[in-house]
Amino acid sequence: MRTWDDFKTTIRTEPILFRLAREGDLDAIQTLQLPLELLNAKDAKGHSALMLAAYNGHSELTRYLLDEGADPNSQDQAGNSILMGAAFKGDLPIVKMLVEAGADGAAKNPNQQDALAFAEMFGRNDVANYLRSSRRDQDAPATDDSLRRP
Repeated sequence: MRTWDDFKTTIRTEPILFRLAREGDLDAIQTLQLPLELLNAKDAKGHSALMLAAYNGHSELTRYLLDEGADPNSQDQAGNSILMGAAFKGDLPIVKMLVEAGADGAAKNPNQQDALAFAEMFGRNDVANYLRSSRRDQDAPATDDSLRRP
């Protein structure tokens, strides 16, 4: 049996922000009043608080972090984006929130997969349809009313 001292040297701890984000504790994170640079900090795996909140389906916390300026295009150490994680989970409201906040749906990981590929691969049809639609909207040429003929 290991002693407490042995255990303390091997236990892995993480900064409180990441635990609170994983748990979705909006009130506690708001109380911390962290500057943007800390809100965008990453844990040992490259996960930001926004990534953890979005991946775990905490929509209120995700909205708060986006409103505070958290980077919707942050990637983990494997090169996967927050949008890819939300698409994998099939969380359409969070996917929409991220896209509306400027998440790049065309961003690819080292395996050349984007968020749409994750949605399709895991049968998240609602998310895949939304991502296709938002991609078409982004690719559509802007219309300029001043160029129309009377």
